[in-house]
Amino acid sequence: MKNLKKWNYSYSLLAVLAVLILVIEFASGGKLLTVNSLTNMASQMPELGILSIGMFVVILTAGIDLSITYLASLAGVCSAFVLRWGNQKEMNLVFLFLLAFLAAFLVAMAGGILNGIVVAKIGVHPVLATIGSYTLFYGIANVLTSGSAVSGFPKEYRLIGKGKLFGFLPVPLVIFAAVVAVAYIMLDKTVWGRSVYMLGSNAKAARYSGIDTLKVNFKVYLFSAFFAFVAAVVMTGRYSSAKSDLGSSYLLKSVAVAVLGGTNMAGGEGSLKGVVIAACIIQVIGTGVSMLGLSSYFTDILVGVILLGVLLIKHSGKTKQR
Repeated sequence: MKNLKKWNYSYSLLAVLAVLILVIEFASGGKLLTVNSLTNMASQMPELGILSIGMFVVILTAGIDLSITYLASLAGVCSAFVLRWGNQKEMNLVFLFLLAFLAAFLVAMAGGILNGIVVAKIGVHPVLATIGSYTLFYGIANVLTSGSAVSGFPKEYRLIGKGKLFGFLPVPLVIFAAVVAVAYIMLDKTVWGRSVYMLGSNAKAARYSGIDTLKVNFKVYLFSAFFAFVAAVVMTGRYSSAKSDLGSSYLLKSVAVAVLGGTNMAGGEGSLKGVVIAACIIQVIGTGVSMLGLSSYFTDILVGVILLGVLLIKHSGKTKQR
């Protein structure tokens, strides 16, 4: 019955997405469903989608990671310095890219370990802990860059953010598909994934059933940090630069995507499928607003209206059950 409800909600999200596409296609005079428009959306949406999945996994445990976008920024800045240095030295591109990926990965994992220790091991509330860490990450990135952008990458690096496979398939979309597959396997096909849902549903019951809740929670923040690393790679590739606030606009949007996707902020309930569809909905709204020549603030308004509508429907359903 629980799976049926999840499926029904996912179908509802698909219906919302379909209606939005039809309305925007009609209002824009047929500009939305063009090859160029679809390609642009497929290149832009993965950034938000990747960060939203990282946020989604943490929220499943009744936590939150307010540092994820700033950790991605810091990881991106560190990889950018490596890329600029290697480009000046005319280093072998394959080795240079691997070195840059390693730098971003190590920085992201260090941030994940910090969050995991403070939240899981020490027991600081996730909101307070990740506000502290996001301030730390943002501050370090600002000191390293002096508030300016780091650029000077090899031109080939842009293929990660703007390249196309087979001439039509955006590379960021391929990376996003791989990330979704990894998240699906980890959450639905492993003991750790089932433990994440149990931890969010009832932490005390999870402990009594023999689950090492501290270890599970610690790994959740490492998992979130991994998504910050992937997002950093995609964003630095698309912008060909990195700065301290790279992707910071996605912070609240990633929470909105998780909630819109059906994730319970109290933990224990959520669907990866719903999160992916919700990311597509927000991307379509943003693209539609731009096509219609409206202010970008209308994107926030529309997302807020849809999000509040979803929350009100869910809340009214729970009220009736009582």
